[in-house]
Amino acid sequence: MEPYFNLSDPIGMIIKGVEGLIETRRKAYADKLEFLARFEKAAAWTSDNWTYWDFETAPRELAELKAANLSYKEICKRCDAWLKKNEASKPELIRLIEKGDKKTMLDEVKKLVEAGANPNTTSLLKDTALEAARYHGYEDVFDYLIHNGADGEKDAFTKLHYAVRYGDLSDVTPLISSFDILWQGFAKTSVLHEAVISEKVDVLTALLAQIAAEDRLKDDEVSHCCSLAVSLGNAEVLMPFMERGVNANVGLDATLEKYDTQLLKTLLAQGADVHEVSDINLYHEDPLRVCDANGQPAITDYTRTLLEAGWSVDDLDEYEKDQIRFVTEAYRIPEQDINAPGFLDGSSECSGTKNPEERTLPYYLEMLRTGESSFAARRRIKGLPHGVWTAERFGQTTTRLPDGHWVQIGGEHEDFYDSDFVIFSDVVVHGPGIEPRVFFYPDDIFPPTDFHSASLIEDAIWIIGGLGYQGTRKPGITPIYRLCLENFKITKIKTTGQEPGWINRHTAAVDGTLITVSGGKISDGEQYSDLVGIYEFDTEHHTWTRSL
Repeated sequence: MEPYFNLSDPIGMIIKGVEGLIETRRKAYADKLEFLARFEKAAAWTSDNWTYWDFETAPRELAELKAANLSYKEICKRCDAWLKKNEASKPELIRLIEKGDKKTMLDEVKKLVEAGANPNTTSLLKDTALEAARYHGYEDVFDYLIHNGADGEKDAFTKLHYAVRYGDLSDVTPLISSFDILWQGFAKTSVLHEAVISEKVDVLTALLAQIAAEDRLKDDEVSHCCSLAVSLGNAEVLMPFMERGVNANVGLDATLEKYDTQLLKTLLAQGADVHEVSDINLYHEDPLRVCDANGQPAITDYTRTLLEAGWSVDDLDEYEKDQIRFVTEAYRIPEQDINAPGFLDGSSECSGTKNPEERTLPYYLEMLRTGESSFAARRRIKGLPHGVWTAERFGQTTTRLPDGHWVQIGGEHEDFYDSDFVIFSDVVVHGPGIEPRVFFYPDDIFPPTDFHSASLIEDAIWIIGGLGYQGTRKPGITPIYRLCLENFKITKIKTTGQEPGWINRHTAAVDGTLITVSGGKISDGEQYSDLVGIYEFDTEHHTWTRSL
């Protein structure tokens, strides 16, 4: 990809960068100093009569350290020394929770406690077994320790936390104003968080009423807990947030953890904006491993629900375009035999000899299936040269047809300085229920294009603008091509009127037979500038008009 930005004020940017660096260092120094003060206070405390709150701040120790005027290096050295001593001081119970077998954790903890281990045992710096259990996600161990004498106050687990987690509304009500419902600390959970994971709707409703009375519904912790409710997959727990007017958009990302279609529909019904979903693979290395009740990839129904609600692949972040294969369902293409004779046939052929030349070979199908880069493919496909055909692209358009199928046009792979850099001039047609088809064209009929727009009008897609290879751009000209969906023939369109120029990265909106173009960049062959004004192209008369 070629750069298209200008640094208009390099000196100003340098000054801001230096100021930001100074502020970052200042904050790092202050934070580290506070850590050291708390470490020294905790290490000096000898009695067992303490709670979490005793070590949340250490004003006397902090004042003494400030007076010592220590360097950042000295502070870090002393912090590291305390942490090493703390690690050596950890009792067996804490070590077990931190490093034991996850599968047998609860049983092993029970054995240790029954053999005499103190649930309130701590390290030198007052780390607790409760804190370790919470931090490592052992909720059953946390409950066991509480019920066997662990002092919650030593881990900021207050009486209100306890009532919310283990009691009912009658236990919570008298305490509801006794503690900040939204307070949270490192490895700690807020009272609201406890209500969500306990899935107690009446308690949650009461807590949210108190938060509303304090005018704090826009607090980040409320949004976090709303997302947590979604991740639990329990619509009943989510609804108190919706009833209090919490923005439904905050829960959208959480539906991606399990590709929860039902919770997605619930959020959309509550006013969530489907276009806010910009990354459909936030949580998984391989989303196809997340299956529904029928053992099928859950992402399939999820993306279909997005599309039915008006979502578009254009809503994906620019750097998440590789996820399009999960939307088009290209991943359903059968795996090809990469060791078969002739598998690499066509891999380096990125143009055609006819208009169109259909060439749907096993190599292309495998690249569509995986969506991988040339670099990644080369690691598993022996003999794959550079500059080959691949489905991983920037600046490609993906258009959904009324029958649910997809048409992908052009795009580029890698940056202009890379040996795998290619701009494509092809058309790929695929989708549920049909065999993929790949069409190629002679460069003089349809030259390589990227960052164009594709507008569907009846039985044709109108391809407007694009970037293309440097040296092929024609300043002042706006290339337009018409792709016929009946035979996939491409026709270059001659136009009249005031055209916008060599546009790319623009948006195009269809209204009847008119296509309105706005935004994006203009290239004069070497430099880039913003497109100024709004232009309309009449697909019936092939005329351009500047409307603003």
